[in-house]
Amino acid sequence: MTGLFPYLCIDIFVIFLTLFIMRKQIVFLHPFTMYLFFHLVVISARAWQLYNGSPPMYAENYSFENIKEHEFIRAIWMADIALLFFSLFSWLGQFTFFPKSKLQRKMSYYKMEVNTVNMVCMVCLPIGLILFSLIKLGFPLPDTSYFGAFGQWLICCILILIFTKGFKTPLVISAGFYLTIVAVQGYHRTQLILPIIFLIGLDLIRRQKKWPNKYIIIFAIMGSMIFPQLKHIGWAVSDGEYGRALTLLITPFSEPPQEKREVTEKNPTGIKVSSIQFLDQYAGSLTMLDNKEKHYYGSTYLAMVTLPIPRLLWPGKPGLGDHTIEVSTHTRQYDVEGRIITYIGESYFNFGYYGIFIVPSILAFWLSRWFHKLRHYKNDSLSLCLWLIVYSSLIQVFRDGLSSFVTFTIMINTPIFFILFWVHISNIMRKK
Repeated sequence: MTGLFPYLCIDIFVIFLTLFIMRKQIVFLHPFTMYLFFHLVVISARAWQLYNGSPPMYAENYSFENIKEHEFIRAIWMADIALLFFSLFSWLGQFTFFPKSKLQRKMSYYKMEVNTVNMVCMVCLPIGLILFSLIKLGFPLPDTSYFGAFGQWLICCILILIFTKGFKTPLVISAGFYLTIVAVQGYHRTQLILPIIFLIGLDLIRRQKKWPNKYIIIFAIMGSMIFPQLKHIGWAVSDGEYGRALTLLITPFSEPPQEKREVTEKNPTGIKVSSIQFLDQYAGSLTMLDNKEKHYYGSTYLAMVTLPIPRLLWPGKPGLGDHTIEVSTHTRQYDVEGRIITYIGESYFNFGYYGIFIVPSILAFWLSRWFHKLRHYKNDSLSLCLWLIVYSSLIQVFRDGLSSFVTFTIMINTPIFFILFWVHISNIMRKK
């Protein structure tokens, strides 16, 4: 795809331009840092792969419609615009335009009270441990996402305890044991990455540093080398092929062959699908929406409100991916394959080209404003712990869409909101 070259040059220019805009603000915990990482991995790196001859999505299956060059071109320049506006409004987030509300002033000084944390974790941690163990052991559970989300209460409670009590040896060992299990399992890599981001951010806050030290950077580089292979390592372990798992571990840059697995409803070809083609999925979805000749005008975000309602009580409730299912075709089966369209594609689905300006701008200003307020909070602030949870989930939000704020911030981290609710009620009672 040689036609991508001019747009790759523009992409590089926009990246350096945004770095110049944010040069005085950018630190590890700033939301722009995570957004830039998302753009580099999902957009830039994949675009260079395509330019250097990597086949686009569906190229290996002649019965499907592969993603065309002109689709990639549009997706790249739209992503560049989103990056530029995200940086501009992140820069604006350092300024105060609106006075703080009374609720904001009160919440700023909420503390992570040890007794409240212990009380919540005594209830939530055993629930998370039981569900997490049952899931990893393959115990049959009812077909609902709630059990998977509540199983993450285990690591959420461990992280909250580390935030409250410090990097105590038993807590660090517990976190390490959990991370080792999910790393070897390989399927849900977010269960590994999100806690690691939280712990790195917490370490920086405790040491009052802007960036990780050289040892963490070396560890992150080694982890990033292994990360693309984690899913294949997990498959090898689950299949009992430990020799192949070891080979993949020590040869992180090798290209894993396509391997056959059982044909299922979500995997009709039986081929293990690569998870690095996010640009392809996002680019293809734009054309699919154009063919439907419609926009959703924010209705896709309503699923965030209805998500907590169990489907057993409301079988026909809106789903997080209903809009993707609706635009799917027999030659691009996003509904069957569970493809993602990124938050940029989601913005286009809702508001057309206007969404590429509106959504990144609002999101960047809100996140950046919150971050700048947090710089004045004490280390035991409840709001600071909430920010670490939100920040660590941003990579999923940018990749999957704004609905992931509910999935990866609230549902799997409900214990922190139990603490927030209890502390708020306690403060009200004390004033009375």
